[in-house]
Amino acid sequence: MSDSPAFVDPETHAALSLASESQLLELRRRHEAGELRRRDGGELPERLDGAYLPVTGLYAYAIVDGVPNFLANERLEYTSKLDA
Repeated sequence: MSDSPAFVDPETHAALSLASESQLLELRRRHEAGELRRRDGGELPERLDGAYLPVTGLYAYAIVDGVPNFLANERLEYTSKLDA
């Protein structure tokens, strides 16, 4: 068996972890408040089913309809760190 994380950031190769319920609620709040943006400036998903976060908590990879999106240009960014 490998000790490698299940998912890693496509750019930095740092481990990603599934957002906790409180982190997901905060992401959803920020989404509704217009505080999220996609890195490439594209359209945000209508809703977030979940997200994967780096240890820094400075951005997120969205999960929509049960499918995680690990495209670096489509990651969700925000101005302040998401707390654990």
